[in-house]
Amino acid sequence: ALLSLTMFPLFFGPQDEALYGVCHEPAPGESQPLGVVICQPVLHESADARRALRALGDQLASAGLSVMRFDYFGTGDSAGESDAATVQRWADDIGLAIEELKASRGLSSVGLVGLRIGASLAARVAAQRDDLAQLVLWEPVVDGGQYVESLRELQSAWLDHETRERPGARKLATVDEVVGFPLPLALREGLAGIDLTEDPLPRVQRTLIVDEGGGGNLDVLAARLQSGGGTQGGRWWSGLASCLRRRAKPGSPGSVGRAGRVGHRGGGPMMEHAVRMGPWRSSLGVVTLPEAGQAVPGAPVVVFLNAGLLHHSGPHRLNVQLARRLAAKGVASLRFDLSGIGDSGVRRDRMGRQESTVRETRDALDHMASSYGAETF
Repeated sequence: ALLSLTMFPLFFGPQDEALYGVCHEPAPGESQPLGVVICQPVLHESADARRALRALGDQLASAGLSVMRFDYFGTGDSAGESDAATVQRWADDIGLAIEELKASRGLSSVGLVGLRIGASLAARVAAQRDDLAQLVLWEPVVDGGQYVESLRELQSAWLDHETRERPGARKLATVDEVVGFPLPLALREGLAGIDLTEDPLPRVQRTLIVDEGGGGNLDVLAARLQSGGGTQGGRWWSGLASCLRRRAKPGSPGSVGRAGRVGHRGGGPMMEHAVRMGPWRSSLGVVTLPEAGQAVPGAPVVVFLNAGLLHHSGPHRLNVQLARRLAAKGVASLRFDLSGIGDSGVRRDRMGRQESTVRETRDALDHMASSYGAETF
């Protein structure tokens, strides 16, 4: 059944600071007039959770819900430098995703599903809006101060490990990072300021806490939400679909989205297109192009493949940074996910990984040749 679902990537939001997202659409005739925005975690937890949240998007779409996942400003494929991200900006990005999903799919109501810091941000957004029907908090970070302290401990443990192999690693490390991800002062302070036991209560009809054994602060949060009169009593994963889905007329099909115009520190503006490729259009990726008139004649197109099982944005956004620097120099590029990795779907045949990698790479080159006129790679 999941093979009949439609998934497509898009850029949305301000044209010069576009955010990258992926929409999961129900099978024809199965659509409900309710959308879901998935708010992902951040830093190392985002990389760990990406494939699981993609699977969640498919499962919710199979229940008739239109779903959007997206990258916050300064993360993944979205515009912005990693060290320019703030908690408030990420909360604002959730608002942009809500409006995009409602407008493009013809929806009147949207729910939020957040994981870890994504749940904390979702709760903050839900406290500021009256148009959200449901809220799912999946292992939310209740105490931001404790969370930042855990990041410091993680960074220290990582440095202890690294210095056994690279003695100079500790000298290169700074307080503005955690396991290679930027953690500037403004972001640290914003994260530390999160306190769901004191922050304004979400203004939603139903809230579901997904608790995988966290206890402690989650018990305090659950009691507080229940005392507010807008909380579902259960705290179980099995309640997710029933918490979100409701019967009504199907929504309109809407539009697919547009290209994003992004910039790079030290370079000029450039265009990025979210693309689908391959025989089933299930290979997702991003094409980065130089600004009009700035392309180097005859330059080869650079194609970035996955680093192991990591998403096409690369380790710590390395592929995104390289692609935008290349575009600033007049060179186009494509970064995409092989089948079963990142945002891409699984193959519908039984082709092995080695053969499918070669086939899908050829499909990507063919796409760049036919759609963008690429001749060399």
